[in-house]
Amino acid sequence: MKKTPYSIAEVNSRLISTETVSLWNSDEGPVYWYAANVPGPFYVNTERLIGREAAGKLLGTLSSIVQMAASMSEKAALLRDAVLAEYLSNSDYQRVVANLRAVIAEQEISGKFVISGGERRDWFFSVPLAYEARVPHVFLFKDGGIYVDTPIVDVNSKVTEVIHVADLIHNAASYTDLWIPSLRNHGISIKSTVAFISRGTAGLEILERQGISARVVATIQENFFDRLCSQGLIGEEKLSELQLYYASQTEWARKYIVSNPEVLQASQLDQKSRARLQAFLRDDPWGLAMGDGSKVP
Repeated sequence: MKKTPYSIAEVNSRLISTETVSLWNSDEGPVYWYAANVPGPFYVNTERLIGREAAGKLLGTLSSIVQMAASMSEKAALLRDAVLAEYLSNSDYQRVVANLRAVIAEQEISGKFVISGGERRDWFFSVPLAYEARVPHVFLFKDGGIYVDTPIVDVNSKVTEVIHVADLIHNAASYTDLWIPSLRNHGISIKSTVAFISRGTAGLEILERQGISARVVATIQENFFDRLCSQGLIGEEKLSELQLYYASQTEWARKYIVSNPEVLQASQLDQKSRARLQAFLRDDPWGLAMGDGSKVP
């Protein structure tokens, strides 16, 4: 399916318009909470690139399939069909995948290759890429199971290496904790990896040290927000806040949270974020002395 990839300017615009990169409103809150139990002014949901409503619906479908009492082969077929049904009917989705196809093409891979993707958000991107390349797709499940799906081509020899396709690379924890060990248990290694977004460069560096070449379409770091501002996608005031966050997370918190603690708004948080807020207040990693978290509802 010949679709034109988005230009970098178009990617930036889409990242904001779809709330793939969500920016908090410091006047209203609540702030975003990260897995490290610290707050931040933005959050990334890469699957929203295909459209926020479409992403929510597809993610729910994939979750339901994963939870079914069925064989991996049955689940793989249902997962593939669900992803491709949305992909083939969604021109924005097709252009997003075209960006990843361009990144893979830059690697100048010789010969046949196999694509892998991990439960669940990786599948938004890995399944269509395998479909377009007419190559096998390895479904990786969080319970350690894997399934080599070959609806288009026959695999005449055992799969020994893959190109892993991810939605997001942050600290590479899903790679080191899940996907690399799962594949290794089946005699498979990751030859290289591509993702649409890298949040910072720490994860890319971790993968490079493991001998895994990593390429992405967009990297979310300070100069990314500079470009958003130059395109008129965010204002100077928001850019100043983000620059302070990158310069010192502690000083950012002092200015935007300590002086205005109601933005924590624990009552508006889901259970996971509320637990992260409690841990942040209890452990006080940034020395803000805002309380021990015991009074958070």
